[in-house]
Amino acid sequence: FIIHTYSEAEQPKPVLLQLTGMTDKLQTVIFLIRHGDTDLPYSSNPLVDNERILTEEGRAQLKRVGDYLKAFDPAVIFYSPRKRTEDCAAIIKRTVASGVQMVEEKRLIEIYDNQQYLALDKKMPAYFGELVERFAGQQVVCVSHQDTIQGAISSLGVTAAEADFPCRTAHGYRLVYAGKIFVEIQKIQPANAI
Repeated sequence: FIIHTYSEAEQPKPVLLQLTGMTDKLQTVIFLIRHGDTDLPYSSNPLVDNERILTEEGRAQLKRVGDYLKAFDPAVIFYSPRKRTEDCAAIIKRTVASGVQMVEEKRLIEIYDNQQYLALDKKMPAYFGELVERFAGQQVVCVSHQDTIQGAISSLGVTAAEADFPCRTAHGYRLVYAGKIFVEIQKIQPANAI
């Protein structure tokens, strides 16, 4: 697979890239986006962590993410079952197109222990496979959390150095599949690029 990491100054403008000789229906893109800035820090207690909400800066970040994703015309926006990610998905939806569907997805949930993190190795490649099959040739957005995104990227065989972890607020990754084969990853920082 191909790995691209860009500094803020080098961040590419939104352009739909085509792999040489590939038709639109063979290339599926999954955008993994971390939620925006929140009012409280992470808590390993799910009840406390669930109360975190977006700050005004977090809302502004996701508006910029939506501006970036608008050029890609996403088919659907998935989000974890946390208020902050649902709010992020709603902001993106308002920015990209009001008709795009928002869907809660439990597999994108925040990680609270090492056992959950290790389970991502099997869970996330299967989830991505489902997305590629269901949305072949389309763009899909998944709004999630830092550890979940890091575990998902690692489950694809990408090293921490290659992926340039950590994934900061309102940053993410663009995963490209050729047919059902994962071929490219690009770290994106759309909240900073526009």
